Amino acid sequence: MSGRSSTPSPRVRAVQFIQKQGNDLAKHTAAALLGVTDGEHAADAVRAMQCTDGGFSATGCDPSVLAETRRVLGVLDDLGIRDGDLLQAVCAHLARLQRDDGRWGCGSEDDEDLFETGMILTHLAKTTSARIDMLEAAADFLSGLWSPDRVQGFEWRPLMAYAGTFSNLSHERSDEILQWCGRELERGFRAGRFDGVQTVRLLSWCDAPQLPGGRLEPAELLKSIFEGQAEDGGWLEPGEASIINRVGHTLAALVGLRRLE
Repeated sequence: MSGRSSTPSPRVRAVQFIQKQGNDLAKHTAAALLGVTDGEHAADAVRAMQCTDGGFSATGCDPSVLAETRRVLGVLDDLGIRDGDLLQAVCAHLARLQRDDGRWGCGSEDDEDLFETGMILTHLAKTTSARIDMLEAAADFLSGLWSPDRVQGFEWRPLMAYAGTFSNLSHERSDEILQWCGRELERGFRAGRFDGVQTVRLLSWCDAPQLPGGRLEPAELLKSIFEGQAEDGGWLEPGEASIINRVGHTLAALVGLRRLE
């Protein structure tokens, strides 16, 4: 008899969960992350969702929504899609939406605009289609709001925004900001406030194995990801129980497993 286990691997179980619970884009993305298909299948699914203005909405209908456009940019980032007509249209759309002070958002709440601006910039900085003046204006907006307490106290969204931005775009304040982000990321992980999936998600979007100021070993992050997988193959985002959030967190886990294994 063979000594091989018939239990599917964590990655296969994750894809099975997404095939049951995810939409078409999630399914194509999971298949690409597992290596079953290439990223172009997922890119085709993204094209089918694109609004006429170049952005995206949850329904695939006009008008586009900034938060959904930012989310789809993250999917393209995960798939390693950094150029082409699809991203050119997104960049042109976001150039039209950018406010005079460099931010993206409604302009009324700095915290929300900080997150949207930082995450959009995190992804755009890796593309070949975004204008450098657009990126620099957004980075200057974030720099102008910076203080260490923005990322202290286990504040996940601003931590993501600042770490992603200043890892991917050179700026005079990058070193200072990333030192704080690295320390707070490690502190949050060790305190159990950030799980392994969140932590590796941030590092993957920073395109870095570590952040300055932090010491997190790949083996401990991988162990945390494995331990967080539920019996149904998915992952539960801390504080979020909806199926939509579980699918997104499971896709992030697949990115983490691909990065660490």
